[in-house]
Amino acid sequence: MVLRILLFILFSQLLNASQGVYIIVHGTWASKSAWSKPGGDFFDALEAVAAHHDCCVVSYTWSGKIDNKSRQHSAKGLAKLIASYPEDMNIFLVCHSHGVNVGILACKELENTNRHIAAFYALAAPVNTHSYMPPMNSINYFYCFFSFNDLVQTCSACMRAYIQNIRTLQI
Repeated sequence: MVLRILLFILFSQLLNASQGVYIIVHGTWASKSAWSKPGGDFFDALEAVAAHHDCCVVSYTWSGKIDNKSRQHSAKGLAKLIASYPEDMNIFLVCHSHGVNVGILACKELENTNRHIAAFYALAAPVNTHSYMPPMNSINYFYCFFSFNDLVQTCSACMRAYIQNIRTLQI
C-alpha cells in the first residue's frame, strides 16, 4: 500500500516533466539493498513509467555509514552527479533515511549554482533541523513522508522542518 501511494505521487510529477532524471539514494546500512537499484521492485516500477515520459532513473550508492563525515563526503559525490546533467534537466531526488541527509547536503553544495531540484522526496528521514535543513532556494518542492509509528524519526521533528514549499504526508 505504501509503495503504491509513493509511486502514485512520484508518477504524478512525471506527467509534468520532460527530460528528467530520478536519482534514488538509499539510507544508512543499505548500500546493498535491492529496492534502490536496477532489479529492485521500486527502482523497476519507477523506471517503467519514467521511460514513457523521457525520464530516466539512476541509483546513487554511498557507503551507508552512520557518521556525518560519510554523509558529507557522499553529498559531494551526489552534487557532482547532479551537476553533470544539463541545467534544464528536471532533477528529482528520492531519498530514504540518512540518504535524505546526503541529498540535503548535496543541495547545499549546489546552493550558489543555477541547479535546482524539481522535487525532493524524503522517505522516513531522521530530521535534524540544525544540520540538515533543506535549502529551499535550490529545491522547488520538498515532500516529507513519515510514519507516526517510526521510533527514530518522529512526526514532530518532520513538522518542525515544515517550511515554504515543503509538503508532508503521513503514511
